[in-house]
Amino acid sequence: MAFYIIINYPLVTFTIIYLKKNMEGKSFTNFTEFKEFIKKHEEEQHVLFVTSGSKKLISGHPAKESIQYEWLKLVCKQGRATKPTSSKGIRPNQRSWKHDCGAVIRAVIRHSDVTGYQFVITKAILSHENHPTDHLTALVYPENRRIKPDETVNLMVGTKIPQSELRQIISQKQNKCVLGKDVENYRKKLKDPCTDSEGVEKIVNSIKVGGVMVKYGVTPENEFLYLAYMTKEMIGSLKANKTILIIDCTYKVNEYLFPLLNVMCIDANGNGVPVLHAFVRNESIEILAECLSVLHDVCVEPQIFFVDKDFSEIGAIKQCFPQSLIRLCSFHTMTAVKKYLNTNVSKELSNKIFDLFKEQSYTLSEEAFELLKVDIISACPSVESYFQNNWWSISDMWAACRNTDVASLHITTTNHVESYHSRIKKHLDSHTTLSVCVTKLLLFDSDLSKIKSAQHHIHKITKHYSTLPDTHLLTLYKNILTPFGAELVGHQISLFKRCNYNIV
Repeated sequence: MAFYIIINYPLVTFTIIYLKKNMEGKSFTNFTEFKEFIKKHEEEQHVLFVTSGSKKLISGHPAKESIQYEWLKLVCKQGRATKPTSSKGIRPNQRSWKHDCGAVIRAVIRHSDVTGYQFVITKAILSHENHPTDHLTALVYPENRRIKPDETVNLMVGTKIPQSELRQIISQKQNKCVLGKDVENYRKKLKDPCTDSEGVEKIVNSIKVGGVMVKYGVTPENEFLYLAYMTKEMIGSLKANKTILIIDCTYKVNEYLFPLLNVMCIDANGNGVPVLHAFVRNESIEILAECLSVLHDVCVEPQIFFVDKDFSEIGAIKQCFPQSLIRLCSFHTMTAVKKYLNTNVSKELSNKIFDLFKEQSYTLSEEAFELLKVDIISACPSVESYFQNNWWSISDMWAACRNTDVASLHITTTNHVESYHSRIKKHLDSHTTLSVCVTKLLLFDSDLSKIKSAQHHIHKITKHYSTLPDTHLLTLYKNILTPFGAELVGHQISLFKRCNYNIV
């Protein structure tokens, strides 16, 4: 049962739907049932719900295959924007599907001895506001216009049939609204598996011969998911320098706009060395975890991962390496805090709080850390919830006083991988096919390896001056340690002394 309120505006009529029927409490034995129920509701009410947030069940969970999710949040396609924007204003001809509609559905997994595991809807706000809810509106949503893979359609799209005629044929065949740009997008989608897959396969087969580890994933429809690989040189570098790994993604390096995930280690001279490349269809935790699992195949358990607070990357690391520590890039941390303060408090107060937070980040004293927290709250009580929810609750990821027993090799940022990205973008762009992209990366890394070898040799044959205090151990190994290696040994010595060990 439902009743409707019709609001007439000069250009459009909006229908606000208030459903008397309540979804809350409805349960499902598997995720397929839940999807079918939501789909039926969408068709009946001419609305569309999209995923706003979710958490998948861990591997090995009894309901992993049937229910899949620990919780799932769906919001109206024309709902509220969930992320703050850095835009300085509205651009000319800018459009958005977001109309501040508050409709939302949330479901969580629950268990009882009688019913077993079930997926239960715990929240359902089904009133739609500020946008029309009619059949035509539902038809033009991008998700509903998406062309379904079909052999006949694929053949037609590959021919020289005019786009307008092709659009009409597909519209009638699949009974949906199809625009010209939908046909163009589908053509680009077909270009990946049809024209470049052979080139990628040849490259993959060729690099496998040299002892390279490759992981290539596709969907049941043979759509590209990810391509992760490590060359023989990368594997050697990783095994020799597995203490710290730095992870980040870069973009616009191939014509399919697949993000490129790069993982770098820190060698004996403090230089960043690439140890894994992965092209991914999207940056979901599942896909990133599949790519990072290649590191597991090399039997490597890194001590620390440095990231820029990308939650997908953090989730993938926790899934693959639950024992490894995660540290946030100090540059990205400070930038995020400064941006928030500049937006929400006065300039004078912003500078004061930022200086306190910066001091809190670098202090090695737990007592000083807590006192600075009090100073920040005293200076501006309104920012307490922001710092508590975003930073203090995860202080082990960024505060120096929470990491005094960890040898971070003086690495505090992701600058090594950021610098690498700026260099490879001189060779790659958004017009590069995936196969050419992989080939160019292989050549670039080969040249980079030669340069690093030359630099390492220079370090070995030149005299080094160290600011470290002379100790018996450091003096003994003075001629065989790089300056960076000496810093590491010095740090380990300080840890032993702190634990009242004697070094003989």
